[in-house]
Amino acid sequence: MAQWKSGIPQHKYNTSIGISEVILTITNQTVIQIGIDNQYQGRVFSVSEAGWNCSLLIGSVIGGLLNDWLSLTFTFTTLGAILALYSIYQLFTFLKTSKNVNNNIQKTNIDS
Repeated sequence: MAQWKSGIPQHKYNTSIGISEVILTITNQTVIQIGIDNQYQGRVFSVSEAGWNCSLLIGSVIGGLLNDWLSLTFTFTTLGAILALYSIYQLFTFLKTSKNVNNNIQKTNIDS
């Protein structure tokens, strides 16, 4: 099993980053599906995926530079914490959006 100089097994970092990525992806796609009209979803998903792929490149560059300047443990801990916080933010955005959608549906049903 691969280990870094800190003695922490590599798979523990991979698992935490993977879980955060899954939460972020699911939340992002759900917000798009709920908040965007069907006729525009393809365009929005295309732009979203292009932005996601660009951010992977930018993140790799930033992560590489941080790893050169600081320790690997600090880099992964910091970037993992940022990703986890952003995932939580996206979750609350989703909850707010779904609440607004539910309120709009209830208003429409009452008005009808």
